[in-house]
Amino acid sequence: MNDNFKTWKTVEVGDCASKTQTITSDMVDQFAKLTGDDNPIHLDEQYAKKTVFRKRVVHGVFQISLISALLATEMPGRGSIYHSQNTLFTAALFVGESVTARVEVIERLEATKQIRLKTTCMNDQNQLTMDGTAIVYPARR
Repeated sequence: MNDNFKTWKTVEVGDCASKTQTITSDMVDQFAKLTGDDNPIHLDEQYAKKTVFRKRVVHGVFQISLISALLATEMPGRGSIYHSQNTLFTAALFVGESVTARVEVIERLEATKQIRLKTTCMNDQNQLTMDGTAIVYPARR
């Protein structure tokens, strides 16, 4: 866990964090087990080959979970509360690809002591796979 975190008083527009990781078959299989989402497009290579995608596709919600992890551990970090997320999946993310999840503070909402963040995921070809915004309560301490 990162001990550096932003509070409502210290978070600023432009603050950001990102993390890149490769999404393995095992990760997707475990995610499917945890969520119960066993759609064959995520789990069955032979099935996926017959679809428009031609390969196994990472769950869209898996990408949102990467954003959630960044919000909880990096920006704003420990003590924050993830209030809401608007998301558009713009391209498929495939098993075996690397993905960079990124969050950036774009607005401070003074009345509610919340922040709005741009949330994105990019694959290893720099293609946007997820685009959205999140509302978060940073820690108040």
